[in-house]
Amino acid sequence: MPHMPFHFFQPSERIVLYGSGHFGQEYYRYFYNMDYRKIVLRLDKNFDGKTVFAPETIKDLPDDMYDVVLITVTDSTVADEIKTMLIGYGVPEAKILNFPPVPSDFFITYHCSALSLEQFLNDDKAVSGALSDYFIKSFGNILFFHNFIEEINNKRSSGLYAKICRRAAYITENVLTEPELCIVLLSVLYEARCFEADLFRLFIKYIGEIKGNTAQKYWLLQDSNYMWLFYPDIIYDGFFSDRQRLMADYAKELALTWVPPKYNRDDNKKICVISHNLDECVAQLLSPIVSELKRLGYSLYIIDLDPSYGDSGTSFLKSKWCSISQNDALKNKLKNDYYPTVELIFFPSASTSRTRQQQILGLICEINPYCILDATDEFSIISYYYHCNYPTVYLPLRIQGCSSSFFHKMALTATTIEDVSISPPVRHEHVFFLPLYKAFLPPKKQFKREDYGLSQDDIIVVTVGNRLSFELSEELILRFCGLIETANNIKWLCVGCNDLPHMAKKHECLVNKNVFFIEYEDDLPGLYGICDMYVNPMRVGGGTTIAWAMQQGLAIVSPLGADAGEVLLGKANSLKNENDIVPYIEKLAKDRGLLENIKARSKEIVSGWNLQAHIGALVKVMDELAENINIGIADDKL
Repeated sequence: MPHMPFHFFQPSERIVLYGSGHFGQEYYRYFYNMDYRKIVLRLDKNFDGKTVFAPETIKDLPDDMYDVVLITVTDSTVADEIKTMLIGYGVPEAKILNFPPVPSDFFITYHCSALSLEQFLNDDKAVSGALSDYFIKSFGNILFFHNFIEEINNKRSSGLYAKICRRAAYITENVLTEPELCIVLLSVLYEARCFEADLFRLFIKYIGEIKGNTAQKYWLLQDSNYMWLFYPDIIYDGFFSDRQRLMADYAKELALTWVPPKYNRDDNKKICVISHNLDECVAQLLSPIVSELKRLGYSLYIIDLDPSYGDSGTSFLKSKWCSISQNDALKNKLKNDYYPTVELIFFPSASTSRTRQQQILGLICEINPYCILDATDEFSIISYYYHCNYPTVYLPLRIQGCSSSFFHKMALTATTIEDVSISPPVRHEHVFFLPLYKAFLPPKKQFKREDYGLSQDDIIVVTVGNRLSFELSEELILRFCGLIETANNIKWLCVGCNDLPHMAKKHECLVNKNVFFIEYEDDLPGLYGICDMYVNPMRVGGGTTIAWAMQQGLAIVSPLGADAGEVLLGKANSLKNENDIVPYIEKLAKDRGLLENIKARSKEIVSGWNLQAHIGALVKVMDELAENINIGIADDKL
């Protein structure tokens, strides 16, 4: 099996990918997950005009907007022809690279640890030696342990996984002497998907024990916030409290300058909206709130908490997930399409994460706002500073009732107040109920079933998310595929992914016949027009795509515990657990009358969403906080 030479690329390189075949897809998946490598454009003669574009498209892209054009084809003659064509389109020859996959023995010989699973389970010295080699040879790339990771994946067994996890806990607590070594080992097991709550607890503990390496610590904190997003089962009791303490300690360690002016309450209509990685998805969520507040006479300042791009800041472990810097085109689109009337949209521009965060604090002091609306998705370490002097309302974008950020009030939305639940460190006095509202997004065009080879009699099920390969369990995939094989009129659209790793070979025959992978669709409401059901697995997030599906009248199939689904549907309309999903799909597919009733229920729920009630509750809380600005503002704890 060939191995992709990802290690040849540098962080923050802007890459144009040429080729959308098997290896082009492999490169795309890797670069997509490792966000600090930015994919500027994808090219191929077989283009769809949505995610992959015609080769001549690069003529319209200035060469200072990309660093590398990577040709991913394996045939050297074809690669040379492509290179000649690109040069003819004006691409500098020095920027064209052809890195087809190299034999795996090359990677093993020069770049990969020889640590085996047997050594890991039985030889303390072998593990210590492999970790020492990592710090010398890996350049911070966890794929140094590729062979070890693959060996674990090839021996899938719950009993073996439990044994590996126990062994890892023992090694980190009794064998290794430095927190950095422990973090690398735990990261290897996370990469191998052999990771449980007890190991996550140790991961958080060892981040706190790192001394004098704030840049690396920042990235580990950010990664820890994504780790549970992909695998919610690793959240342990006390995780959010532990992480909040870790964030506070880190904020103190940064020692940022924070000397705000005296808080001005009277006649102050300035509001800072702070968001992590202010992309179009986040803008769609915040735009109605901003517009309504603007209509009520407030001045809005949108601040992007994105201190990451161009500064991986790592010394021993490259970040798995990093934000992508905003380009000028996106900035202009945000201003023109989502925030045309705001006073300011600010993107930090300093060279390091620390100085970017300092920039944001300086801007807040300059604005001296009436209130801060924190939509940073639990990524705001500097909330430790600004919540000390300004009323801060936390607007969750993900799981409800939990947060490790610092604020005074947390907005909780749900179908009914009875559906609201909270977890420490958040306490009841910190939360307020915000009536549900999700902006309606109309379809851009009318989709037709025949365009996808689907008939009017088919039952079309859709699932959306770029994390489906992580979020859809093997059991759910195989049970659903088993149903599809017996009920040939059920078709499944998976939007946001290219494949599902758990789909057994016996079900591969369903692909492009009954199961369709749609890598990207920018008109989800339009696509929903040909669908009947939206299936939401047990996961964190997905709220926007579920809300749009409800607005288009789809039947939502979602279990209790799938946080966004439960919030939008309410407990009464959620299934008891994920095991009920496939039987329920089968029931709705057989009973068209029941299916239509469930569709109508979605629209009934949506009809109760109201922007004015939503903003009215928010304004009331901001005013109450402003009246009590001197009460408990400087408390380090929630």
